[in-house]
Amino acid sequence: MATGQDFLARLLQQATSAESTRVRVRAANIESLRDNGLPLEERLESFKYTPLARFVVDDLLEERFSPPTITVANAAPPPEITVEHSIDPLPADHHPLARINGSLLAGVVYVDVAPNTHLDYPIEIDYRQAGPCTRVCVRAGDASRCEIVERHVAAGVANRVTRVDIGSGATVAHRRIELHAAAHSQWALLAVDVGAASHYELDHYMAAAAPRRSEVVIDLTGCGASCELTGAVIGNEKQIGDLQVQVNHRATDTRSRQLVHAIAAGQSVLTFNGRIEIDARGDGSDATLTSRNLLLAPTARVNAKPELEIHTRNVACSHGATVGQLDPQQLFYLRSRGIDDLTARRLLTRAFLLRAITPRAQALGFEAELIAHLAP
Repeated sequence: MATGQDFLARLLQQATSAESTRVRVRAANIESLRDNGLPLEERLESFKYTPLARFVVDDLLEERFSPPTITVANAAPPPEITVEHSIDPLPADHHPLARINGSLLAGVVYVDVAPNTHLDYPIEIDYRQAGPCTRVCVRAGDASRCEIVERHVAAGVANRVTRVDIGSGATVAHRRIELHAAAHSQWALLAVDVGAASHYELDHYMAAAAPRRSEVVIDLTGCGASCELTGAVIGNEKQIGDLQVQVNHRATDTRSRQLVHAIAAGQSVLTFNGRIEIDARGDGSDATLTSRNLLLAPTARVNAKPELEIHTRNVACSHGATVGQLDPQQLFYLRSRGIDDLTARRLLTRAFLLRAITPRAQALGFEAELIAHLAP
């Protein structure tokens, strides 16, 4: 594993040795890293439980920059959408690991859905053959409707950025699963901009790794924009999983809902940091956040941290978190009906997970894939 200045020096050397076109594209990220470095030695509150240095590894510097596979109904995209492989840069925002992504990118994959297009089949994004650094941007035109199915199942190191830009009056349903208990660090950023009178629905499910961190930032920037996030995080053995979600209400009459369940077994450590921020433009905002967490072993740990920041008065907001174990009375009830202890625990664990699995995600097999990662 590379550390500190050694990794940064190698990163800058590799980034600036690429051909001139790529150097220009990567310039902003490279200059930021050269001037500011990486806050590897600093104590960042957002990286309290999974230090930033855990995601700075030598394998990111390997020249394997293959893009993910984009398909619609297991075929090439229809005429209503366009897939473009471009080297145009995207902003890295305030995420230090995105600067690494931007410095190493060979290109960005843009998926454009035409305005007023209603796709009958999902846009599938498959990372199994992709390199360690990728960036995908899905742009849904005004009044369009589409579904995205994104699978992060590669076993190696990953540093991935996905952006979803949603026009006015559009609807996007996003099913996203991050699996494989990799022996390498995996980091992903999902940044979403929701336009006026548009709706974004995210089903987000992840299994912990060594470690895995997923950041989700949803900006409700148009009047009447709304989003709904349903998700689950599971961990086993000594795995580490960190899910960071931030929903920003930046316009009037916006609405958000968050429901996340976490299941920790073995000696795993899971973190869920859910944040709602309503700025001064967010009059009439309506937001809720619910975090429910289940410990299957005394050696497991869950860090639940709901946050709420409000800069205006005319809002309706609530948030809460619970951490507990399987109910002994429910276990006793099942045992008294002739069900053995292991089966009873599996039934209750599955029931807890199912409350955070939407029907569409269940139809895609996400529930079965998550259960397979838990201890028997």
